[in-house]
Amino acid sequence: MFATVGADRSLRMFDLRFLEHSTILYETPDNSSLLRLVWNKLDSNFIATFVVDSNRTIVVDIRMPSIACIELSGHSGDVIVLRGPLIHHIIYVQPLKINKH
Repeated sequence: MFATVGADRSLRMFDLRFLEHSTILYETPDNSSLLRLVWNKLDSNFIATFVVDSNRTIVVDIRMPSIACIELSGHSGDVIVLRGPLIHHIIYVQPLKINKH
């Protein structure tokens, strides 16, 4: 499996055995291009990407395509790279634990 992002505003995943088909995991709601992606090394179900000229980082769960499972937008400037050991902890999304009484 490999994934790509680009000016077509989509995050696509390909299976190397069937390159003629791809799965669109996410498309930006506006006409913004996506730039770069990173797979989560702790859980390969999560991919992070970001919109060009934006402070938004989008995390997608490949088991639930078409929607962002989380969007990080608290940066003061544009995101230009996703790297470093902490990014894998940031994009690791755990289900909420709800205490029922």
